[in-house]
Amino acid sequence: MDTPAEISALNRVDHIGTYLSFACAVHCALTPLAVALLPFLAFESASHEIIHKGVILVSVILAVGGFCWGVRRHKAWHLLLLVGSGIALLTFSQFSSHAHAEMIAAGGALCLATSHWINRQLCKRCLRCEQLKK
Repeated sequence: MDTPAEISALNRVDHIGTYLSFACAVHCALTPLAVALLPFLAFESASHEIIHKGVILVSVILAVGGFCWGVRRHKAWHLLLLVGSGIALLTFSQFSSHAHAEMIAAGGALCLATSHWINRQLCKRCLRCEQLKK
């Protein structure tokens, strides 16, 4: 049985995961504009790639953690579709030379953000979670 502290920590994971995934989606959507400005910003692309891959890795870890907890707590197996799609799209975007890789990554990030949001909504409506918070 989860303690109130565990419930609180897992809620924070979903909260952070939602915002990080949404921020990733916004980043991916705005990257084509940033690429046009790169010559003016003198931005080193190697450091951009490291940051990009790091944010994706953290997003995936938070999504998998939230998914595992959501299934255990709420039996929310339908989140597997969103989490799996999000991870697949993010992975494809990283290994793809496709012209729209950033938009594919944005779609993956939105899938992850949606899965976190659904997980949080399930917890808000869950009597068991509410009782453990008190």
